[in-house]
Parts: sequence; structure tokens; C-alpha cells
Amino acid sequence: MKDSISDLFTRIRNACLVRHNSVDVPYTKINIQIIKLLLRQGFIDNFQNNTKARSHQKSFKDGRARTPQRGQAHSPKRALTPQKQHKQGTAYLGGGCSWITLSLKYKKDHPLITQIGRLSRPGCRVYVHCEQIPQICGQLGIILMSTSRGIVSDREARQFGIGGELLGFIS
Repeated sequence: MKDSISDLFTRIRNACLVRHNSVDVPYTKINIQIIKLLLRQGFIDNFQNNTKARSHQKSFKDGRARTPQRGQAHSPKRALTPQKQHKQGTAYLGGGCSWITLSLKYKKDHPLITQIGRLSRPGCRVYVHCEQIPQICGQLGIILMSTSRGIVSDREARQFGIGGELLGFIS
């Protein structure tokens, strides 16, 4: 995973489309900041940190576990080494990956998050001054911005009088 923000947005979008009550996302510092902003703005109910261990073992059809024999390929879903997890931005906690479980909000069986997308990408960053911050869906949506005060919404950035990188939008 190269872009954890796009991955977060895609997981949330897909969970809302199939009407899931919760969704698991990888733990990164930037994901935590975005999730706290979503909680402040009322787009999600709550979130919880979880640690899920991933196994190196393959299993038989009857559920018994077996270890790959010498010369056999490991499963593509094997646990990452601490170095690879560090490069990918996930926390390493004793052989497992740390995950965040988000509880999504619904109103009359319709998700509160109808659109979520990335504006600035790793290959093409988008920066704006405080007077140039766009609005999404009038007052219904928010724009996530990375500023010198952390990740804030477009309204907070206008209030502080600061610009920054446009990370994404939610409505």
C-alpha cells in the first residue's frame, strides 16, 4: 500500500456502498487524524483500535493448520516483517498488524457518507491559500486539509486563516 489515505477512503466508500455497520482500516498516524476529524464532524459513530495477528500457516480443508514445507511458496497473505510494515506505514505490534475499526453512521438506512474522494495524490499534490479553499456541496460536505495545525476541515482552516494541502472531500 503506497497511499494510506486513498486506501482509507476506498475502504469507507466500499463499506458504505454495501451497507456495512463497521469497517477495518490499517493503523497509521494520518489515518487516526482523519478518523478523529470524521468523528468531530459527525460522519462516523466511533472507532476502536484492534490488533489482529496474521498467520504464516496454510490450512487443510478440514481446518487443520500446516506450515509450508521447504521449497513451497508462502501464502501471499503472510504477515509482514517489521521492516516492511514500517515502510508501508502500519504499526508493528508483536507479529500482528494494528487495525482501526470504524462504526459508520446511517440515517434511515442511508449512509451519511455519500461521496468520499482524494484530491491531492502522491504524484500530484494540490496546495491552496486560505482564500482559495473550495467548497464541496455548499455547506453539506467538508474538505480535509493538511495544514501546519494538523489535519483540519476547510471551515477550520478558514477560521484559522491558513492554507495547506487538499487531501480529500467528504459529503
